[in-house]
Amino acid sequence: VSITTHENLSSTATRAIEERLRWAIMEEPGVIDVDVHSTPAAGSGEVVCPLLATEVARGNVELPPSTATVEEDVRRVVGKNSDVLSIESVTVNYRDTMLVDVDATIRVDPASTVAKANLIAADLKIQLEKENDIDKASIYLDLNEAASLLTLQEGV
Repeated sequence: VSITTHENLSSTATRAIEERLRWAIMEEPGVIDVDVHSTPAAGSGEVVCPLLATEVARGNVELPPSTATVEEDVRRVVGKNSDVLSIESVTVNYRDTMLVDVDATIRVDPASTVAKANLIAADLKIQLEKENDIDKASIYLDLNEAASLLTLQEGV
């Protein structure tokens, strides 16, 4: 689901709206999972933090990239890795107003060893942290699909 948010919302407020909408949709019958993404209104600048916006207006600092821009960068970098089957979620957080932290959840081949999956995640972390806009990256492995396959095989 993609939503458009007001340009004056902070990234924290936008994330709260995304989560509320996600949980409201999850309560619908037959819905197993939903991914909600937000973008600022067309032609508007995304405000990261009111204090930061004031400093930008004064010319003291440059505005960090928008969450949408960082998420696109993460999806581009991670998507290039052929070992990644899917990108389940990307969360962008601003630490100390200016530093960008990224959490990405990925799925890899369920037949991969834990060691190989960890190597893939470590490699992606390094690649993401080399990006100009990203200070810290965390890669999480979604193993739910592999767990359901194991359950099916055990029941056979």
